[in-house]
Amino acid sequence: MATLNLLRNLNTPRKSATHDIKIFNSHQNNILRRFKSKVPAMGDTVARSDWTANLITSNEEAARLATSFKTVAVLGIKTERQGDQPAFYVPQYLSTAGVKVIPVPVYFPEVKEILGQPVFRSVAAAAEAAGAALDCVNVFRRPADVEGHVQDVLAAQPRVVWLQSGIRCPKAEEAWARAGIQVVADKCLMVLHRQGVAARL
Repeated sequence: MATLNLLRNLNTPRKSATHDIKIFNSHQNNILRRFKSKVPAMGDTVARSDWTANLITSNEEAARLATSFKTVAVLGIKTERQGDQPAFYVPQYLSTAGVKVIPVPVYFPEVKEILGQPVFRSVAAAAEAAGAALDCVNVFRRPADVEGHVQDVLAAQPRVVWLQSGIRCPKAEEAWARAGIQVVADKCLMVLHRQGVAARL
């Protein structure tokens, strides 16, 4: 009898294996669907919220930041000979307002001092010389040139990067913001500092 049953089983089509495979595939698909539902799409608010919070767009918030700076490295600063240009008179204003300005010119290789302070040829070197974290890197560079300074600024790890009026570089802004650095773009540090000071009165 046992032999007869065995032969019957061998001759009977095995539907159970196919059934098991269908159940397994269905289970796998459910897992994938649940996983995908938890992964935010690119551009999603959830995916972007962490680093985009470091992009400062409000003038009021930027003004509060501006008045908190004690030490500012100025990337692309000009010399006294270009005294009528924003890249000189903005840091000059900061200096007269009591902010320590660290000059980081990209030209003028013969210049050793600007505003009575020794110049540095990289933001990282300026940060090292400061002996403490920079409050801000104020950038005076053409938009097309900003991206070339991303790694140097990242090495310095300032609290804020401030791109002057007319300067935007989305790739650089994102790189810095993702590193935890606050970024202000296309705003004048002198103007917002004055606004911040006036708001305190």
